[in-house]
Amino acid sequence: MSIILAEYSDFPPLSNTHPTDYYFKLTTGGPTSPPFSTRDPVNPASLFEYFLENSNNRFVLGPALLGNVQLGPTPSNDISAEQQFADVLRLFYDESKVNVLVGGDINEDGQVGPDEQCVLIVRNITGAWPLNRVNNPVTFALQPRDETLVTRCAGVGPTTPFYQIAHEMSHSLGTVDLYDSGVLPPNANNMLLTLMGAYSFTSDDQGTVHLDIWHKLALGWAEPRIFDLSVHGETHVDTTADGAVLLWHPTREAREYFLIERRGPALPGRKYDASFPDDGVLIWRVQGGMPTHLGAPYLTPGGPGVWHVGQKTPLLIWNDGDLTRVQISVTEADDGKLHVAWHSPVTLRKDAVGPFGPFVKQLQRSLNDLVPGDPIAIDGVFGPITESRVREFQRRAGITDDGVVEMQTWGAITKLAPRPGDAGTPTLRKGSQGVAVMRLQQLLSERTPDLAPIAVDGDFGPITDGRVREFQRRTKITVDGLVGPQTWGSLFHDPALQQGSQGPAVMRLQRLLNERTPDLAPIAVDGDFGPITDGRVREFQRRTNITVDGLVGPQTWEALTRQDSTL
Repeated sequence: MSIILAEYSDFPPLSNTHPTDYYFKLTTGGPTSPPFSTRDPVNPASLFEYFLENSNNRFVLGPALLGNVQLGPTPSNDISAEQQFADVLRLFYDESKVNVLVGGDINEDGQVGPDEQCVLIVRNITGAWPLNRVNNPVTFALQPRDETLVTRCAGVGPTTPFYQIAHEMSHSLGTVDLYDSGVLPPNANNMLLTLMGAYSFTSDDQGTVHLDIWHKLALGWAEPRIFDLSVHGETHVDTTADGAVLLWHPTREAREYFLIERRGPALPGRKYDASFPDDGVLIWRVQGGMPTHLGAPYLTPGGPGVWHVGQKTPLLIWNDGDLTRVQISVTEADDGKLHVAWHSPVTLRKDAVGPFGPFVKQLQRSLNDLVPGDPIAIDGVFGPITESRVREFQRRAGITDDGVVEMQTWGAITKLAPRPGDAGTPTLRKGSQGVAVMRLQQLLSERTPDLAPIAVDGDFGPITDGRVREFQRRTKITVDGLVGPQTWGSLFHDPALQQGSQGPAVMRLQRLLNERTPDLAPIAVDGDFGPITDGRVREFQRRTNITVDGLVGPQTWEALTRQDSTL
């Protein structure tokens, strides 16, 4: 591994931000002890230890060669990152470091590739964004043979946090982004759930989380135990190499399956998962070669929720909307280990008690979320009040209102949180009724927080019609009161943003604005839609012939995401 400190003459030296030994500690330091810190004291996390821990001691970053190259002014924008990296590599290896190239050519084919040499280039460009590129080929006349260096280079800046440095280095091993990919659900940024999720580019901190189990499996760092989803079962889940669980089904085989992993910020042997936001298990659905996190409590695709002890999922749902007829329960055994069980949901009816208590509690929580009215007690007792609320839900969902909660009712509860393209997003209009209308009403209240919430009663009446039309007006959709693919898409996809908005969606907006206006100084990716972000939105709208109003609705989002980002 080579760490190159590349300093351009028109930016302050890297030593103004960190002492030189910071970078050596950050790459090959160890053993280290949390809490990790950037300064006071200088105790950064270690890439060497990070990948060793993630790989269950199967992957070791080789000895690091640390050096510095002095460069002229920052290259112009018409010089690609691939060529910029090639120029840095030539300068670095020309300065009597050619032995690294000869020794690094393991298969002696005259080319040093990504599987033979990792390169981290730290550039002193203020506000530089992290990236990973394959450098343009650089050939050196050496003995006993010429060597051509073509490898993946991770490029970072003076204030790039450890999270993003490890993120870009992992790309050299073959990882893929699990945010804003164009394949994952909208707003699935997976922040702090996996190293491949979203994170600040310039926070200069030492936040650390592990790679997700799907990446570890792909890299050969873990072997989840495999079980047939169609055969009910139970097993433990832990952080060992074979501690995760893979659930497959004979009708789907390798095309689609579920992965369950144990995660937490303070688990034994996991000091590099310290920034993980919760303690429990993650459930991933893998389809089309990409994992989607299914967040608690409704298996929300791309949702951030972690599954805790005592929770039970709704029925697992395949990507095409079909139900698996199986749910997952998370429990804790006497030895403290977490267990997961996959099984058909039990049938519940009035006076269900004893072992049915946890299932009744799950039902009661769902009813409180899905049926209007005063909340019912979460006591695990299926009494007259719970039965009445079940019947009300069944009537609204178009199910026989017999008060018995069996597969059909559990399925309706699961499908109350559909995604665009699922069977639960039919075209709706004034007069429509049922579960899909209830979900519509929930989303309308969420997307118009400045207005009074509307009743979630499953009845598409005049008030819902008015709110649909107001949402369509705000998001520049044809105002017709018809909830079709475009309106559903806007409700589920990126929310309308304007000055004063905050959160992950704003961070995504800021990142895209920087990518789409590379000739302008980068704006801060801080999740705060302030005057600077507003000005950049208006400039982008002006350039793309969109109405210049500072409102980021479907038209502006579409223009921002029209081309895939490679960052």
